[in-house]
Amino acid sequence: MQQQKEICHAIARLHENILAVFFVQDGAIVEWRARPGIRMPGSHEMEGVMMQRFIMMSLAKNHETFLGRLHYVAGRYDDSDVLLFDHGRDEKSMLVVRVKRPYRMEVLAKKVSGILRSRKENLQ
Repeated sequence: MQQQKEICHAIARLHENILAVFFVQDGAIVEWRARPGIRMPGSHEMEGVMMQRFIMMSLAKNHETFLGRLHYVAGRYDDSDVLLFDHGRDEKSMLVVRVKRPYRMEVLAKKVSGILRSRKENLQ
């Protein structure tokens, strides 16, 4: 849990427009970092996000043989974007990054992936 907390804090500091970072396991938020005033999703909402991610990533991963490895899935909403990352445990685990525009998605996603990868390597 301490490592997840450190990861949330490290990712939240990557860009001034990051609103929230959540580690989700089995549909429940197990660690988070959010700016003041950001509404936390309820368990029902997180289950919906998990299902959405599962469907989107499953469909996209079917094309990895010719497109390469899937790194993340992004959704654009009225006031912010949500980036969904696997964090290596199983299909019921994910990292959610909510960020308001403007920001550079490719740059942010690469930095988040780098943090996740370096933390995973430190565990091995």
